[in-house]
Amino acid sequence: MQISSAARRGALALGVAAALGAGQAQASSDNQFYGGVLITFGADQVVRPLLQVGFRQASVKQDGDADGWDLSLTAGLEGLESLRLAGHKGSRCTQGEITGGFNFRENSLLFGFGVQSNYIRTGLDVMLAGEGGLSPYLGANSIGCYDRQRTVAPEDPNGYGGLNGYGGIPQL
Repeated sequence: MQISSAARRGALALGVAAALGAGQAQASSDNQFYGGVLITFGADQVVRPLLQVGFRQASVKQDGDADGWDLSLTAGLEGLESLRLAGHKGSRCTQGEITGGFNFRENSLLFGFGVQSNYIRTGLDVMLAGEGGLSPYLGANSIGCYDRQRTVAPEDPNGYGGLNGYGGIPQL
């Protein structure tokens, strides 16, 4: 029986994909709505307290790495402040963020970067229009560390649990 060249190429492609990890991803999702308070230090030298609400999606890998996206809305005493979409990547407790959005008060597009770490967020926004300039921020929110991904031990075919039944003791 001869194996066709297409079958060989297919088997080779599957082998390469398995070796590179292109198979099933070992990750768990941690999606959550959140709320918090931000203090911004505007380009106009005014300190503004803001409320922030949002939704954060995270994919947490077995090794503890996390990445995903975040959509949030901030509002202050003067009304809506900004709408943001951020991408984040890092460990399960600390992620770096790159943000794009719109600042309603400045009537300006914004981009920025920041860090979210166990209930604390800090960063820097750059306004592209209006008065422009840099706007650093610091805040607290309800986003803690993501849950560790739990691994399940393989089941013992004999039904006794553990390795080889009784915690690694071979069965006779």
